[in-house]
Order: sequence, then C-alpha cells, then structure tokens
Amino acid sequence: MFVRYSTGNEEGKKIQRLVSSYSFIQQLDAIFPAHDGLENALLCLETQYARGKMTISDIIASGKDLGLESNLTILSADFDDDDVWCIDPRGILTLCVAKDTYETLGIVGKKVVLGYGRKHPHQDRHVIHIPLQANTESKGNTKRRNESLKAWDSRRGPWSILCTSKDPAKLTHLGTVCPVKCQKMSMNDVHIPVVDLRPRPDGSQDEIDDWNDSLHSLFEWVGMVGLGAQRLQVNDRVDPHVALYEPPSPSNIGNITHLRWRGFLGPDFVQSIIDCIMKISLPQFVSITSHSWSYTPVPHLPQSAFTPSDSGAEFVAPIVDPTKRSGDTWSLIFVPDRKAESLAWVVAETTN
Repeated sequence: MFVRYSTGNEEGKKIQRLVSSYSFIQQLDAIFPAHDGLENALLCLETQYARGKMTISDIIASGKDLGLESNLTILSADFDDDDVWCIDPRGILTLCVAKDTYETLGIVGKKVVLGYGRKHPHQDRHVIHIPLQANTESKGNTKRRNESLKAWDSRRGPWSILCTSKDPAKLTHLGTVCPVKCQKMSMNDVHIPVVDLRPRPDGSQDEIDDWNDSLHSLFEWVGMVGLGAQRLQVNDRVDPHVALYEPPSPSNIGNITHLRWRGFLGPDFVQSIIDCIMKISLPQFVSITSHSWSYTPVPHLPQSAFTPSDSGAEFVAPIVDPTKRSGDTWSLIFVPDRKAESLAWVVAETTN
C-alpha cells in the first residue's frame, strides 16, 4: 500500500482534478465536529444510479452520446468473474480479461503481468482499450471490433452492470434506478484533534518524518471515526494489553457528525458535496473520504487522460488486478484558513 500526501490553500482546480480522477466511487464519508448548518446542507444532497443486465453490444448500440459531455460511467458487476470491464466518463471501454478470454476474443490488447510479491503468484492478464466516441476509429476497425464483442456476448450472455450519469434520464434505459440518500451517524464525547495544517517542511529528514507522522495520525483518527471506534471515547477504559490508541495531540472533547453516501457515485455528485462544504462557514475542520469500487480495471485516471491529443485520449492500464478487490481511496481534510481568507487542505491518496 502506498500513501501520497498533497497540500494546498486554495479552493480551485487541484481539488476538482482530484475528484475527476476517481470515477468509480462506491462510498463517500463526511466527518466534522457537530455543526448544524453544514449538517443540514449536506443531508439534502442525494443522487441515484442504475443496476441492470445488458450485453456490451447493446450498451454500445444505445450509447451514442458516450464521452465527456454525458459523463456516463458503467462498471461490470459480476464480482465473481475473472473478466471485468468499465466505461469511464471519457467514453472509453476498458476490458481486463484472463488469458483464455483474450485468446478467443480476437481484439488486440496489451499483456500486463500483475503480481503481489513473493508469497503470491504472478498472473498474466490482458487489457484492451476501446474508444467508443464517434469517428475515433475507421469503419472497418469498428465493425470488426463490434463483431468480436457480439460473439463474446453470445457465448457469455448479458452482464450485470452498475451505471451513473449526470443526466438521470439516461439511467432509466440502462436498468433499475436506485436512489442514494445520506445516512447520519454521531459520536458524542470523543477526542477531537485541533487540526493545524502546516506546509511540508524543506528542512531535515527528521522534520519531514515528523510532518508525515502528524498527518498519518490525523488520517488514522478520521478512519477510526469512519469505523465508529470506541477508542475515541473520552470514557474509554479498554485494557491496554488488548488495544492501545492515543488520539492526535492537542485535542478537545466534543461531538462528531458522520455522514455517508453509499452506492455508485459519479464525480459530479462528489464535487457537489465539496462545493457545498466550501460555501458554508465551516467548523474547525471537515474531512471527506472516498472509497472506490475495487472491481474496476481503471481505478485512477491521471489528469492527462482528459486532455485530447493527436492519438486520442490517453489510455490507462490497471496497476492492480481488479479481481483481487483492493480498491483505491482518498481522504481530504479542509481547514478554514482565516489569515488567507480561503481553505487550507491536505489529501491522502492510497493505492494498493
């Protein structure tokens, strides 16, 4: 597992790029010291996604407006299958398939060797990227590709799918629409850290290590709130031989609000939550934690993937085997920066 920290003191494009880079979100958690104004504003935010069963051929035939304009995102949801695929918001179909499937599919892809160290065997998988936007391939290539996919569909049958779009009307044609409403949880009389986001030091390695340790402690606290851990309670009397935890210092005693959205969440909805937070007078801090679907072959899209080039949009191969269920996460903490009259923030991105 690898954790990368980034910091900033503005509200703009860096955070928007973070959100757009993670297109397959299954859970979002907002955690903050109790604050009625922010709580009431966020509780009103709802979204929806669709569950259905379709063949890839039918999706391509019905998805004439695939691409950045529609922000239509689809993920195969047969979670016990060795073959997985997704259509990301750019309108690119990515297949991550086992060797046997690749040899019978008849579409050229790239071999990727995915391993997990000495204790786990390496596995050969093949990744195929197919742009679905109009006029990105010759008519001949498009016809041959569609025939190969149709033959695969005939052998396999329809796929279970999850899909989301910023246009809710598209979802009704792809499956049963499922609403996503906010769930509220609370924790009272807990240790709440006093968050002071300092920039990354330029000094000695010891200073850098201390800075990393302080952020690790802060995000560990956020994670424990997300789990509802009793170790945060002021009156916790656990046997230190069973569990030992020290909250970040300094800290105060207070109440915490924990809001959660769970389903298939599109980047536009995630951005709407962040926009809402930025418009309200904040409590001492607010954290947002995003959990990606672990079964996607495209866990993360670098920003360059959204910039068209002479050869089309950049293709991204998976860095892990999606069938191993090791999803990426990111966690973002906002702190009102009164001196700069803006928001200071730090984000931790975790990849497996």
